[in-house]
Amino acid sequence: MDGKRIMAFIIDYLITAGINAILFMIFIMYPLITKPADVTYPVMLRAFVYTGIAWLYLLIRDIPPCGSIGKLIMKQRIVSADTNAPAVLWQRIVRNLTWILGPVEILVYLIAKKRLGDMLTRTTVATLEDNRKNV
Repeated sequence: MDGKRIMAFIIDYLITAGINAILFMIFIMYPLITKPADVTYPVMLRAFVYTGIAWLYLLIRDIPPCGSIGKLIMKQRIVSADTNAPAVLWQRIVRNLTWILGPVEILVYLIAKKRLGDMLTRTTVATLEDNRKNV
């Protein structure tokens, strides 16, 4: 992965962390502060749910044609490796589902130098050329 692609992932991960922190404060901290004696409060269930919501962003982040917020900021797009045309919806969805495999995704990248999601969907991440003219 090049530096821009890693930076785009970091931006997306920070968005996920921000969502996670906000939901943690709402669903865990606020109820614990307002009802500290309530020992039957289902903290673990709520933690599981809000973490799932936050991680959902990482799985669906590339559904918009422009890609994730990180890719938008870093001026990148997901394209078909065969045609260099913008990736179709199923490719943008399936390529992120491999993140569920966590360590497997990382191991495949370390060995093949390409994400498992990109290999399965025959996609790659392309940097958009800057079309601004020098004035």
